[in-house]
Amino acid sequence: MKNNLVLSPIQKLFKNNCNNIILGKWYHKKIFKKNYQTSISKYNDYSISRKRNCLKYLEKKYNKKIIDLTNFMNSLHGVNEDRRFWEIIIGPFINRSLIIAWDRWDSLKNCIKNENISSVELGIYNFSKLIPKNHYELDHNYSNKYFNHYLYSEAFKILKNKNNIKFKYFKNTSAGIKRLNLKETFYIKKIFNKILEKFRKNQKYLFYNTYIPIKANLILNYKLNNFPSFPHEFDKRLEYEKKINFKIRKTNPFKKRNDDEFDKFYNHIILKIMPSSYIENFQLIKNYVYKINLEPKIIFTAVAHLSNDIFKIWSAEKMKNGSKLVISDHGGNLEQERNFFSNRIYHRHIQWVKSNNNKVVQLPPNIFLGRKKKNISKLNKILIILTCTDLFRANIFDRNENDYDDFEILKKFIFNLNKEINKNIYFRVHPSSPFKDIIEKEISKNFGVEKIDRSIFNDIFTKYNLIIDTNIQTTYYQCLNSRVPVLLFYNQELIKVTPLTKKIFLNMKKNKFIFSNTKNLKKHIEGIYDDPSGWWNSKKNLKIRADFSKNCSLNTKNDLEVWKKFFLKI
Repeated sequence: MKNNLVLSPIQKLFKNNCNNIILGKWYHKKIFKKNYQTSISKYNDYSISRKRNCLKYLEKKYNKKIIDLTNFMNSLHGVNEDRRFWEIIIGPFINRSLIIAWDRWDSLKNCIKNENISSVELGIYNFSKLIPKNHYELDHNYSNKYFNHYLYSEAFKILKNKNNIKFKYFKNTSAGIKRLNLKETFYIKKIFNKILEKFRKNQKYLFYNTYIPIKANLILNYKLNNFPSFPHEFDKRLEYEKKINFKIRKTNPFKKRNDDEFDKFYNHIILKIMPSSYIENFQLIKNYVYKINLEPKIIFTAVAHLSNDIFKIWSAEKMKNGSKLVISDHGGNLEQERNFFSNRIYHRHIQWVKSNNNKVVQLPPNIFLGRKKKNISKLNKILIILTCTDLFRANIFDRNENDYDDFEILKKFIFNLNKEINKNIYFRVHPSSPFKDIIEKEISKNFGVEKIDRSIFNDIFTKYNLIIDTNIQTTYYQCLNSRVPVLLFYNQELIKVTPLTKKIFLNMKKNKFIFSNTKNLKKHIEGIYDDPSGWWNSKKNLKIRADFSKNCSLNTKNDLEVWKKFFLKI
């Protein structure tokens, strides 16, 4: 049987009487009503060695591209800003676009070379409909099927058809990405800020999108003798220029800088997918930020430095005048370096996990500040928390499996549990999962709709006496910070962690906190089911949990005081 390569979840790309080889993590067996013969390309998966090699290669590329694009942006906008200025603004975009472009390029190249592909259908797109207006919009379109099909199609052109694969194009010039706007600030915040405008202007600290709960935010500001405010200026919905500058975007000013074939591809597509906030609408945003009447000495955020272009451009301008930009984690992560820019361009980087980098400071997780732990349920009920991943790889650290694959594995695991435990299993599907609807439908079919937990997340800690999480992300930290015993089903290897973090992680695996297979998970659950808290609070396990907390999720007698002392020392 011939192999047809399918690059995106577009039904037109599938063929009858062929084995359809799938690139990307988007596939599940019920994606279309019509059944096709399918198999998954082995080049969707990243081994630990492939991940590490990719990180080394892409970090070198990043450092070259940021220099190229700094020169390009200065020339385009008639300014002479330094690398740090532009890196604050476009660094997150270059970082993410390199990873996305590399994954599409490398997986396609290897698939064509090794999987005996006989046919593929490519697309002709109007790339102007795929250009995001800002990074926020790009963030929500990494998994867009047309955006990714366009990238694969452009990569195929550069790779050349050395294997004589039969290919054809179909026009899809009306297809585009999903258009989004930043969420506007509540009107009451605008009134609050207007009334207190004189106090806000010269406050030493400006906190924006900090992931600190409101009450703790107010207390922290009070401790710092800082008047609290909730900046609305960065949430402005600007009327962007819709006309695309094709003259600039169709040129390739970097073609003389091609070091290899991937460079040729990346340099070919970079200006075609760059947000208009960096090209057509940069001056519009710059003019707007000049009107923002805030002069802080310390700027702090947990997320706006990544995707809010108004905030980034404003921050870059303020830093030219001596302001310091402090950023923090907004979720759990054991890895030391999550991108190629954070530990260099910001004044300080607050992380939940200890680091050997002198610009990184470990503080208690911001999301836990001021929150009280709830009493554990006395009912023998178990909750499985399902995680969320993109349909197409957008991060080297991403899991190889998709959300539906994980659910299928856990479904078999639950069917093998004894009946008493089986009937007390419940599920929480990630609200952002692209497979949410199909997974909830499967849960309803196999276990009953009442087995789906849709309550407020913090309420789960009073409803269940055992939780099984499926990723080392924020939810796992939240569970560890509660009184409820939590097990982690996680079959990925860590890439770049400190020796101490690795030692703690391996010790948690050894002592049955973390499991990489369902056989051992089943045996452990059946052993502790009658008294999970007794196991969880044993002397040995309290020590293991304390070691994790000290290294990866700091918990002190007065967390707010620790944060206060940090800001006072800056």
